[in-house]
Amino acid sequence: MNTRRKEIIIDLISNVLVLPILCWPMWIYRFPFLYSDSGTYLIAFRQHQIPIDRPVMYSELVSRIANFSSVYAIPLFQSLLVLYVMYIFVHRGFKGKFIPGTSALIALLLAGTSGLPFLVNQIMPDLLTPLLFLIAWTLFKPKAKLGLHRLVFWIVFALITATHTTHLLLGLFAVAIAFMFQSDKRNKWSWNSLILGVLLSVFTLPLNNYRLSGRFYYSDSSRVFLTASLQTAGVLVPWLERHCGEGNAPLFLCTERSRLAEMSGNDILWNSDILIDSSCNAVGGWGFCWKQRNEELKAMASGWWKDRAVFRKWLGYAWGSTWQQSINFGVGMISSQKEGSAPYEVLKEAWPLDLARYKSSKQYTQDLYFHGASIRQMIAVIAGLFVIMFAFFVRKPALARLDDQNRLGFALFLFIVCNAAICGVFSNPLDRYEARVIWLIPLMAFLWLFLQLENYRLKKNENEHIHDGDDEPWLSLSMPRESDKTDQ
Repeated sequence: MNTRRKEIIIDLISNVLVLPILCWPMWIYRFPFLYSDSGTYLIAFRQHQIPIDRPVMYSELVSRIANFSSVYAIPLFQSLLVLYVMYIFVHRGFKGKFIPGTSALIALLLAGTSGLPFLVNQIMPDLLTPLLFLIAWTLFKPKAKLGLHRLVFWIVFALITATHTTHLLLGLFAVAIAFMFQSDKRNKWSWNSLILGVLLSVFTLPLNNYRLSGRFYYSDSSRVFLTASLQTAGVLVPWLERHCGEGNAPLFLCTERSRLAEMSGNDILWNSDILIDSSCNAVGGWGFCWKQRNEELKAMASGWWKDRAVFRKWLGYAWGSTWQQSINFGVGMISSQKEGSAPYEVLKEAWPLDLARYKSSKQYTQDLYFHGASIRQMIAVIAGLFVIMFAFFVRKPALARLDDQNRLGFALFLFIVCNAAICGVFSNPLDRYEARVIWLIPLMAFLWLFLQLENYRLKKNENEHIHDGDDEPWLSLSMPRESDKTDQ
C-alpha cells in the first residue's frame, strides 16, 4: 500500500471516529436543540412555502434530511460537513504540511474546548457561517491542489450564502478578504475566482426564490427588519419627527410616533399591531401585512441615512453595538419548546416518532443553560488569542515562514468583526450570533501549534539524518548527490 493511500485511510478513519463525538450534546441532552425558529426551518419547505422573514434554503436542506431518516440525522450531517470543510482547509488550504488525522484531532480538541458541538447540534443555520470563511480562504489559495473538491466547495459556498440573509453579506466579505490577502492580482485565475464568488453570493438566494416561487427577489421583509434596527438604534423616531409630511416618510409610522417612542425594535416586529392591521391580516395573515409594509418602507429605507444628524447618531450606535457583539460570544441558553410551540407542533405533525423522543429529552422539561460550556469557550478564545498574537509578533529562526499565517490571522480578525457588525447593528447584540464564528480563533491557534510541532519533527529528522554520517549535510538539503545524478 503506497503512502498516499495510507494517509487517506488514516484521515477517513479518524474523521469517522470524531463525527459522533462532535455531536455529543445530542447524546447527552437526548435530542437536537430546537429554537422557536427551528419549527419554521423544519416545516417551510415541506409545505412548499418561502417564509416571509427568512430564506428557504436551510429549510429545504434540513427537511430533506429529516424526511429521509429522522431529525437526529441533521446534526450528524452538519458534523460531517464541518469535518469535511476542516479537512480540506487544513490539508489543502493552510500553509503547512500536517500528518494524517490532524484535522480530525483538531476537531476533537474543539469538541471539548469550544461551542462548536452546540452549533452542530442545533437546527439553525448558525453553524454554516464560519464555513464561508474557511471555504473562501481555501478556494483562493494559490496553486492549491483541490481537484474535484474545488467544485464541491463552490457549490457548498453558494448554498450557504442562500441559507441566511447575513450569509449573503458575509459571503461577499469572505471572498473579498480572501482575494485581498491571498491571491496573485496579476493572475487571471484569481480575478475569475473573485467574479465567480461575487456572482454566487449575489444571485444564489434570489435564484432559489425564483425556482420555488417564480419571483426573482431577495426578501419581502428586509426593510421591515431595517426599520426595527433603526428603532433599536434610537434614530427612527427622531427621523420621523424631522421628515413626517414628506414623501419618503411612511404614513403608518408617522401616525404612531407617540407609541413608537415607548417601543423597542423587537416590540415593533413581534409585540404590536403597527405592522399588522385588520384588513391585510384578514386577507393573507401577518406575512401578507409584512410584505405590504415592506413596500411602503422602500422610500425611507433608501434615504434615511441622508439626514446627517440621524446618520451620525446611528454611526455611534453601530460602533457601540459592534463592540458589544464582539465581546459577547457565550454559548448561551435554549428555552424549552413545549406544547403549543412551533417546533413541538411541527414534530407532532410531520415526525411523530421523533416527537416521542423529544418528550424524553432535557429540553422538553426545562430551559437549558450552558454556563460551563461558555466558560470553556471563553478560556479557549483568550488562550487562542495569546497564541495568535505570539505568532504575529515573535520572530525567531525556529518559527519560520509565518507570513502566510499572519495574513490568515488578520483576515480572520476582519471576518469576525464583520460578523459582529452585521449582527450587532442590524439585530440586537446576542451571544449566539458571535458564538457561531468565535470558535475559529481556537481553531487557528491549534493549527499554529500543530504547525510548530510538525516543523520541530521535520527539523529533528533532518538533524538525525545529518548525524548518521552525511559528510556534507548542506548537499542533502540544497542539491542532489552525484549518486542521485547517476541514478537519473
